[in-house]
Amino acid sequence: MWGIYFKLKEKWDDFCEKNGLYFTPSQLVGLLLLVSFTLLASVIFYWRAKPKPLVEVTAEENTASKTEQEAESSSTTLVVVHVCGAVKRPGVYNLPPGSRVYEAVEKAGGAKPQAQLDGVNLARLLADGEQVYIPRRGESLSAPLTSNQTSLIDLNRATAEELESLPGIGEALAERILKYREENGSFQSIQELREVKGIGEGKFEEIKDKVCVK
Repeated sequence: MWGIYFKLKEKWDDFCEKNGLYFTPSQLVGLLLLVSFTLLASVIFYWRAKPKPLVEVTAEENTASKTEQEAESSSTTLVVVHVCGAVKRPGVYNLPPGSRVYEAVEKAGGAKPQAQLDGVNLARLLADGEQVYIPRRGESLSAPLTSNQTSLIDLNRATAEELESLPGIGEALAERILKYREENGSFQSIQELREVKGIGEGKFEEIKDKVCVK
């Protein structure tokens, strides 16, 4: 190995002598380091300055992205249902798509002890905007139990159960309506409902199209 070193050194010395170049070993090492550093810096600068290719989004990809966003948006649409009858907290509730009747009943606090669930299909899928009615024991099951009710309720003949089927009317408020009818006689108009304690303008607007006076 040393033989190769001395031969190279001898050739280098001859080259320097012929061309008038004179470098000490330390100067030669320094020159090599300077050249190496310059080359390395040039490579790094070139690499950083090199423009990066732009990612082109095709029309198909853009359409697919919009479709996914629309599907995600539609999947988050809630189902709004009115739960009434023999449940602990009658009212309007929002549930996720694909919910079933039993989940609506649970949302309303669960069924009361006197509820008659045998005729109710608790596994049925809910539809947006429908009314879920849970009957009491002994109540007639001739009418649909979980459907939108279209017949008007006569305030002068309605039972507590029928009154509780109205939106926002719970057990306590139904009893107040019956007590008012008992103390004051038959209702002369549906506007008279405003005289019942607990029925304000907002609640009256909710139920005025679902009741009548005969």
